[in-house]
Amino acid sequence: MVEKPGTQGTITSTKEKTMPSLGPFELIIILVIVVIFFGVGKLPEIGGAIGRSLAEFRNANRTDDSITKTPPDPAAS
Repeated sequence: MVEKPGTQGTITSTKEKTMPSLGPFELIIILVIVVIFFGVGKLPEIGGAIGRSLAEFRNANRTDDSITKTPPDPAAS
């Protein structure tokens, strides 16, 4: 392996590292762990909290897009 100048001590890889996807088996394991940790009675409460959080995130993201799409005022410069 030939090193380029200024890259001493760095490791280069030809493979790009990506996050593995979650399949159905992994999701079932996560669900079982959540049920063991929180119990069956808390699942509706946790699901509702996650749903509200996602809705709030989408709403904030939507308002942020409208703010960034507004062209800058040339008179303000």
